Amino acid sequence: MKFLLEDWKIDLGETPVENMFLNSYMPMAPGDAVKAYLFAYKIAYENGTLTENLSDILQIPKDRLTEIWDYWEERGLVQRQGETVCFRSLRQMYLGVETPDYYANPEELIEEAQDTETAMMIEQIESILTVELRPNQTARLLTTLADYPMAKEVGVMSFSYAFDTLKTKDFDYALGVWRKWYIAGVRTMDDLEKHLMKEKERTETRRQNKKPKTTSFTTQGQGQDRLSDDEMKALIQRKMKKQRRTEA
Repeated sequence: MKFLLEDWKIDLGETPVENMFLNSYMPMAPGDAVKAYLFAYKIAYENGTLTENLSDILQIPKDRLTEIWDYWEERGLVQRQGETVCFRSLRQMYLGVETPDYYANPEELIEEAQDTETAMMIEQIESILTVELRPNQTARLLTTLADYPMAKEVGVMSFSYAFDTLKTKDFDYALGVWRKWYIAGVRTMDDLEKHLMKEKERTETRRQNKKPKTTSFTTQGQGQDRLSDDEMKALIQRKMKKQRRTEA
């Protein structure tokens, strides 16, 4: 004898979404980014396989989808490898139970942290975040510095940029900014100034070319208290002058 359950003719199931996403990330995100995140999250929760084209299903252009996954990856909510998108657990990130990529022994961490410039970088980042870094966060910070080497002042600026301009103190998001800058060729404060100028020009171009009612990543959720491009440029210049005085 065999027992079977009738297959559902329509999808009457449910998909649990973490409240941290709904409360902290969704309100500030562009509508199409939320749309893509939730639909793809549903697919991941069910079986992880999508046989149809996501762009066709959601009526979102492919290049826009690429921007959307860049958006969520920069905020630390997903990790991508090729065509695979992995949704990270916000609760585990918050509790610090994620597996660090960097497996240094205590002696290595102490030796690296005792370097004057590195110690100053850590201190400045903690000042921006207003909390002390956990050991696994310090390890990941040192890993990022090793894998994506740049002037430590620029590394600090990635956290300052995330906090002052993008209004987030999320550690993973700031590291995402760091990696994005490195991939864009940023190594020094001069490089960063040029990069931000190019970003400003691209933003202006998108604003001029965008269609009506199209949400922009660069404008959505921005408050009047964010640093303007000119203010950010002035901040970078002050950092550069301070660096030159130190070197002198």
